[in-house]
Amino acid sequence: MTRWIRTLPALAMVGMYLAAGPPPRESRAGETRKLTEKDKDRREPLRVNRDDTVEVRLPEQRGTGYAWRKAADSTTSLELVGEPVEEKGEVPGYPGIVEYRLFRFRVPREPRATQGKSNLKLIYTRPRSNRAANTFSVPIEVK
Repeated sequence: MTRWIRTLPALAMVGMYLAAGPPPRESRAGETRKLTEKDKDRREPLRVNRDDTVEVRLPEQRGTGYAWRKAADSTTSLELVGEPVEEKGEVPGYPGIVEYRLFRFRVPREPRATQGKSNLKLIYTRPRSNRAANTFSVPIEVK
């Protein structure tokens, strides 16, 4: 009987965890958030924590001379990790191969990343030109 009385607090703690569920999604650090072309009309900011990674995958046509790059007025809260990567993929129902550009950004652990809201902005432009043929902009909120 005394053994059951000793295990009762542990069972109560497990029951409270199961009833409450896992911690909210926004509070976990070190997650990877994925964005695509469909997210460019997003109005609500993407909430990220320190040490999170944001991946942006955008379609492009390499033969035209246009390519995606980070805009000069883009947020400084995210660091570009390495060079953007070229990927090939298929769109269901369409012939041929689609090319994508994958950007990886990381929210630094150090407090130098400004907290608050800003915009991650990428432009589809030719080299040595600032005129954008297309723009991808998503509001970002660093917690």
